[in-house]
Amino acid sequence: MGEKFKVLVFGAGNFGSCLADHLGDSAHDVFMWSRSKKVVDYFNTHHRNPDFLKDHVFPDTIQAVGPDFPSTEMVRGMDVLLFAIPTQGVRDTLAALKPTLNYNKLPLFIFVNKGIEIGTHALTLDIIADTCGPEVAKIATFISGPSFAKEIVKRQPTSVSVASLSEEHAEKASQVFHQPWFRCYTGDDPIGVELAGALKNVYAIAAGMADGLGFENNTRASTLAAP
Repeated sequence: MGEKFKVLVFGAGNFGSCLADHLGDSAHDVFMWSRSKKVVDYFNTHHRNPDFLKDHVFPDTIQAVGPDFPSTEMVRGMDVLLFAIPTQGVRDTLAALKPTLNYNKLPLFIFVNKGIEIGTHALTLDIIADTCGPEVAKIATFISGPSFAKEIVKRQPTSVSVASLSEEHAEKASQVFHQPWFRCYTGDDPIGVELAGALKNVYAIAAGMADGLGFENNTRASTLAAP
């Protein structure tokens, strides 16, 4: 067994729940925060999420917390903060989190959200710098890749990209998540990982439109090759 970490997951949705399950099953101590008292109470009583992955029983190494925002004591006791919330909620969450941080001993920050902030057109890396400062932005780690929640909880072989401006933090995030069936490939291009995650559906729609209009390979490829 590898090193054991204390992990606080922000978000009890589909993806937050499946990653909490993965980490809890890997023997880490996992706390999953939800804004919903109903979700917190139900999860801690039944070890199930009433809204997502409803048929799945979660390991008892996971405790739901909330609906109040995690306390300073809780945040500072964590090794890993995992953000599995919509991109549109990242700024407010980080603004609430900042006063609880000990900048002399920052935890590992991992973000799995996809998308670009409406209005500002900011990537998550920019939002992190705006709210928590460059100290956090330069160590923030991003995980993305073909990883459906329902397949992760079934332990289907999965591989993801793990990227950070800090090689040390990318490697540590990989260590936290790695299992024989869950492979992590590290890199130093978090912006590229963010953009790929945000734009993949746009290109998929464009390819589908080309198919629907009766066009073939040249047209589909041009949606990627066009400057």
